[in-house]
Amino acid sequence: MSSVQNKSSLGDLGSSSLNARFELVYNQNESRYDGADLAKKLFSFKNTDQDTFRTTGLTGVPLLERFDEGDPIPKGVNTKTFETLYAVNDYGKGIDVTDDCQKDKQKLGAKLDEMANLARSTDIHQYKAAFQILNGGFVTTATVNGIALNRYNNEALFSASHARADGGTAQSNVSAAAISLTELNIETGRLALIKQLTDNGQPIVDMGAINLVVPDDLIKNAVIFTQSQYRATTANNDLNFYQTTTGKINVMSSRWLNANVGGSSTAWFLLATVPGVDSPLCVYRKGGPEFYAAPRDPNTWTQTFSVKNRMAIGNSEFKGTWASQGTGA
Repeated sequence: MSSVQNKSSLGDLGSSSLNARFELVYNQNESRYDGADLAKKLFSFKNTDQDTFRTTGLTGVPLLERFDEGDPIPKGVNTKTFETLYAVNDYGKGIDVTDDCQKDKQKLGAKLDEMANLARSTDIHQYKAAFQILNGGFVTTATVNGIALNRYNNEALFSASHARADGGTAQSNVSAAAISLTELNIETGRLALIKQLTDNGQPIVDMGAINLVVPDDLIKNAVIFTQSQYRATTANNDLNFYQTTTGKINVMSSRWLNANVGGSSTAWFLLATVPGVDSPLCVYRKGGPEFYAAPRDPNTWTQTFSVKNRMAIGNSEFKGTWASQGTGA
């Protein structure tokens, strides 16, 4: 198909003769796309005025120690954590529209408003971009599904050997065996998540709500395992721990995690919502989208409509996240 929007690409939609009943057909341009509500629960969307910048944190002062009368009070250090170097990248799209097409489509009004469509595409794209942090979490490649990713300490988001800023024992937030999604394996992942330590070896006292995030292939089992009144696959009607206040797990699925759009049909993720703390999985936006309608080409009278959006995407921490590729037992 031509990359220029013309009367041929629209068929009879813009024709003044016998044409399709546009308002009655399935309109993909106006169908609801997965994105905003779910993405805002899992990721931080922030603004920046810089092209490149770094994020970091502090461990906090170590806890008090007992000492004997007359001895020096024990000393400690508030250690800086590792950094994420973010670089803003340009993302954009343009539409070329012939003069005849513009004249003959006027009766369709807003349905073929190029700027409105580009704005919608931009909005959808930023939510797609956020989910690539998870899709690309097991690798360190620079670009995943067209999205440039920036990583904490230049490590994969999900790694078996995350260094500790105080030099302590490295930590894992990934299943080395790539365990599949089962009730027992959810508990394995949950325990690994809530037992993570800060960079000075202290427990993270309040992980807050835990979200089980999956592709559509796993949503049915995810709901059965966590939201049934009693334990799934047991005959003795044991209480389902995940239906208690202590074990509560929220289940979420996203189309952007599916294998047919560059995700996986088996990977599953546990993401904590730490109270009072923004998600470390971040989309930084610089300046907001810019739209441009170029003058008509003097030779063809074709007009170009385009948008540019500047973003930096990545993770500023790994703590509070855990994942499995789901390909093992």
